[in-house]
Amino acid sequence: YSFFKDFGLVSYDSRGKLRWKTPLDPFNNTQGLAASPIIAGGNVVVVADQWDNSYVAGFSLAKGEMRWKTSREESEGWATPLIFEDQVVTVSRAMLGLHRAADGKRTATLPGLAIAIVASPVLDRQTVYTFGYGVESAAPFAPRLQRLDKNKDGKLSPDEYGDDAVLNSIGRNAGNRDGIVTEQEFNYWAERIIGPNALHAISLGGGKPRELWRYEKNFTSVIPSPLAYRNVVYVVRNGGILTSHDTATGNVIKAARVPDALGGYSASPVAADGKLYLASEDGKVSVLKAGGDWEAESVADIGEPCYATPALSQGIVYLRTDQALYAFR
Repeated sequence: YSFFKDFGLVSYDSRGKLRWKTPLDPFNNTQGLAASPIIAGGNVVVVADQWDNSYVAGFSLAKGEMRWKTSREESEGWATPLIFEDQVVTVSRAMLGLHRAADGKRTATLPGLAIAIVASPVLDRQTVYTFGYGVESAAPFAPRLQRLDKNKDGKLSPDEYGDDAVLNSIGRNAGNRDGIVTEQEFNYWAERIIGPNALHAISLGGGKPRELWRYEKNFTSVIPSPLAYRNVVYVVRNGGILTSHDTATGNVIKAARVPDALGGYSASPVAADGKLYLASEDGKVSVLKAGGDWEAESVADIGEPCYATPALSQGIVYLRTDQALYAFR
């Protein structure tokens, strides 16, 4: 089952034969949609959080027809949902939400999360770990206007702002949606991104989500999901900065750079057999001894760009680069 923002939902069998396809409406989201579909309650579940008309929907596994659809208050979000008992757990736009997997009914909401949640949450028993970012104050329009306003009319048109993703989204989705970005429309967007920069630990016990702790730090533009493993939460940032946190308190145990793997990171860390595996964007694959006071054991240089999270199965590490799919024993 795969979801494509420019088409919708498709299903193929294990030999690559198309089983069914379900076109869905065009979506309006600054950076596109990134949440992957999951299987829950006998349905394929898709979360589509966007500027407006956000929803979560369940589709038949066998034929792809929509079984239920629930509107959501959340707007733009990019995180893949989780399954907890009979609930679909979502984190998006300052909220954690619980939806009943069987029919999509919303059963709980916890506000107070970060505004921009790019990395997907992880679940360890009854606790969700998720992080995101926001800003303390609204960004001013004047510097962009001064830099881009070629005809000095006090507005920005598509030919002036070009491929700027933020301004393109504002022009398409804010105000009258005519492509022209006014100061009022820009300010509307800027006020939408005011919020905390934090890692949150949230208990789902009893179906009533509550925050256990939060660690406030700069998580702006961090893409990899956190990893919860053996009572430690790990977060990797660009530059190869790996931070370990105590799952009970959120306190930092160790924060340091992974030796010889200091590039950008899009792939999420994974773990098995007491070891952590990290893949950097420039193809450095690090093996670390797991633990709060983690230690680097080895670094392999694949020599090819890597943005996909490694997959672990039965003693084999599967790694997809932009050139090949590898299996390492």
